[in-house]
Amino acid sequence: NLATFLEIPGSEDRLAVVVMYAEEGNQKPNNRFKATKQIADIAIAKYKDPNGDVSAMPVCCENAIAAVLPADGGDYKVVFERNADEKGRPMSISKVLTAVCVLDCVKDLSEKFTYDAFDTNIGGFYISDYLPGDTVTYQDAFYALMLESSNVTAQALARSVGIKIKDLEKSC
Repeated sequence: NLATFLEIPGSEDRLAVVVMYAEEGNQKPNNRFKATKQIADIAIAKYKDPNGDVSAMPVCCENAIAAVLPADGGDYKVVFERNADEKGRPMSISKVLTAVCVLDCVKDLSEKFTYDAFDTNIGGFYISDYLPGDTVTYQDAFYALMLESSNVTAQALARSVGIKIKDLEKSC
């Protein structure tokens, strides 16, 4: 996965590109740079010619979105998207946001929570060291999230912290 901002040649506008699940054929995952270039090329073509046909241009990722950010500070305009609204496995970009939520919402990182079946059944090519019923501290889970890049832990923390946020909203 990769999120980046690019200059648009011949323009002061910028292009924001987010690519997820970059793969191609029998190659291993992590063609994020290739996929980002492909999406940027498509977005720039659409920027220059909004009615142009880009259907033959290759895309080696499952999910992507590209938006033009006007130099004048106006509203962004999405110029390309592919499965942009589909839910997917937590990836590194969303893990950083999950980490921020954990640090913001969990005052005592020695507090424990329990993984459930929903957390550990996210599929994909990642292997988890955690099983439904495993109980860990938020601090240990935070390390698994940030150092091991554990998708299962990202899911578990998002669920657990989401419950805390809902409980906090109810008490307000």
